[in-house]
Amino acid sequence: MKKKLDLYHHDDHKRSSFWFGFALGVSTASSAIFFLGTKKGRETLKRVLDVTEGLDEVLFDKLKEIGVETLKEVNDHITPKLKKSFTALDEAKSA
Repeated sequence: MKKKLDLYHHDDHKRSSFWFGFALGVSTASSAIFFLGTKKGRETLKRVLDVTEGLDEVLFDKLKEIGVETLKEVNDHITPKLKKSFTALDEAKSA
C-alpha cells in the first residue's frame, strides 16, 4: 500500500513540473515576442538597456564606499579595546 502512495506522489510531482515548465516557456516566449517583435517592445528594451548600462559600476562604487565606512567604524570601535587589552597584558607581564 505504501508503494502505491509513493508512486502517486511521484506522478503528481511530474504533472506539477510539467505545468510549471509549460507556464515558464509560455511567459518566456511571449516576453521575447513582445520585446523583439513589436516596435513598442523594442523601445522599452532600449530604455531598459540605457538605464542599466552603467549600473554595475555604480553598484560597485557604492559597495566599495559602504565597505570602507564599515571598516572605519569597526576600526574606531575595536582599536580602543585592543589597546586596553594589550596594555593590560603588558602590565600583567611587568608585575
